[in-house]
Amino acid sequence: METEKIFDNYNMYLARISLYESKIEDRKVELMPALTSVLSHCPKAHNNTSTVERTVLKWDDDEEILKYQAIIKASQAKIDLINRLLNMLNEETREIIKMSKFENRSQFEIGGIMGYSEKTIMRKMAAAFRKMDMIYPALESG
Repeated sequence: METEKIFDNYNMYLARISLYESKIEDRKVELMPALTSVLSHCPKAHNNTSTVERTVLKWDDDEEILKYQAIIKASQAKIDLINRLLNMLNEETREIIKMSKFENRSQFEIGGIMGYSEKTIMRKMAAAFRKMDMIYPALESG
């Protein structure tokens, strides 16, 4: 069940995005020279850029920032894929999957909330993942 593995990693993808967004901000601070030594009250010459401006321009070319952005983009793509797969399910099944995979609730607990037996929840989840496994290749390539 390839899709179930992707869903199992949902919270990890969210955490990874948050972590690497923070790392990007930290890296930008590292690249930014101390403002007190850079900024002056003197006007800039025509077509010249300040040290701060050059530093900001470097952000777009910094290998570390680019690497972090690629990780964020890949994690966001997985989250988008999960959302597209979820949208293919009926509302009840979608809620069951969300409670299980995003809220880490047990099948017994979900059954109590939804008014089903644990076995029924297990069957509904298995059917949902079989359906998503069939849809997954088309979404992954498209």
